[in-house]
Amino acid sequence: MKRIVLTTCIAIASIQLHAQDFSLSEVGSVEMEQKKDTWTSSFSAGGTHYFLTGYYESASKTYTLQSVGEDGSKLQSNNLTVEAGDPNDRFNIMGGCAVGNQAYALVENFNSTDGERTISLRKLEANGSIENSGTDLLMINFQKVLRPGRLTTATSPNGKRIAAVGVLPFNKKASTKIKVAVFDENLKEISSGEFELEGLAIKGARYEAVVANDGTVYINRYTWKSKDGIRILVHQYDPESSSITETYSIDAPEKRSINTYMYTTNDNNELIAAVSLTAAIGVSDGNTPEKSIIIFRNEGKNGTILEVNDYETSPKNFEMTGLFLSGETIFVTGENTKEDKSSPANATPTTANTTYSYEHGAEHILGFNMAGQKMFELEIDQEMSARNSKHSVYSAAQLVNGKLVYIYNDLYSKYHEDGDVSNNSIIPVAVTVDNTGLMTPAVPFKNDLKLTRDFRLLPIHSEVSGNTITLLERKGSTLRAARITVE
Repeated sequence: MKRIVLTTCIAIASIQLHAQDFSLSEVGSVEMEQKKDTWTSSFSAGGTHYFLTGYYESASKTYTLQSVGEDGSKLQSNNLTVEAGDPNDRFNIMGGCAVGNQAYALVENFNSTDGERTISLRKLEANGSIENSGTDLLMINFQKVLRPGRLTTATSPNGKRIAAVGVLPFNKKASTKIKVAVFDENLKEISSGEFELEGLAIKGARYEAVVANDGTVYINRYTWKSKDGIRILVHQYDPESSSITETYSIDAPEKRSINTYMYTTNDNNELIAAVSLTAAIGVSDGNTPEKSIIIFRNEGKNGTILEVNDYETSPKNFEMTGLFLSGETIFVTGENTKEDKSSPANATPTTANTTYSYEHGAEHILGFNMAGQKMFELEIDQEMSARNSKHSVYSAAQLVNGKLVYIYNDLYSKYHEDGDVSNNSIIPVAVTVDNTGLMTPAVPFKNDLKLTRDFRLLPIHSEVSGNTITLLERKGSTLRAARITVE
């Protein structure tokens, strides 16, 4: 296993040699007000990239959509809205996704009169318009408004399957009841089932759904119990038998706790999970690693590979940000992030009166083989900070031609040499990493690669098509699209 720390001096050594590996174009111009405390997601469908930004406004979820063609055309920004209905039969946007070549808005209907909670897909256009009706994916019943159960969805890596999972309302005296429905790219139902999980329901359990290309659904249940500790139970739903065929357990080793985690599926329709561990509260014995990571794979969909890997370094505030598969290599990306917020004394905290501060440290790129063993650990020396919006301090990672392309913002002063030109004090920087852990020297975006004056890249938004990564960039309330092509 090898560990490499990328520093500025290493980066400068071969900047000119590798600058031709990237080209940059900036396209479009739209207005979008920057919001505090937002969350983001993105997807691509029918030749268009869709970037969603969500935030709370008057205690309600609000979404804006930025869309741009894969060729850089028609950058747009619009609010997403649906008819809300009445207080006892209301509709809410829950996000968006792509199925086949069509973009959809995920819309929830909460009917407190009939005690029904339904999630559906409605066609979403690049201009933000949402059709008035759509396809219902799943409905669950509830008796108490404050205990309505949970609904979640997932799409397969190839975009040809979508699964909906419903967790029926919690009952401490009964087992957890689950409903599942799987649809193909034409939104035709190909499987559905309803069943109980073993053991009594656990209050506060967290559920995520993952669906493979063949329609296998993994229902992942994150639980905490004083007796068993923190664990993730993986329930494997088979679409042909409409039943749970296997259950796996991802447990933290003694004296360690589960922190952040991510899932994906491979071409064999197996689940790959990366789980970040920290030392348990109160453990500082000098023998227990502060940070480590589990790689899980349900080999052959009936076996278990679970490997615990310790870090060479111990990232302070590690947050897992990406999980990618390239050949026999599992890439895991993570960042050192810390968020603080402060509100005026003697005032009720609101988004409007709260100041959000984001501190960002070193970047981490790790590689594992399919047996879950770490092959390499890369660290990129970097420090950034921001206020009220974290979109510029997080990084972008995408696979291009089997290599991981990693793009982040950094200080121009670290890369400046005599004769260099840049319009900004903070600039994008890119590296590529191949399946063996070979990382190219960093390429700072200066001279011919420089951004327009006062624009800053927002790497948290990124989508890829072929060898071109599309991101957003901001100057005040003006947004543009940045297209970075890997030559």
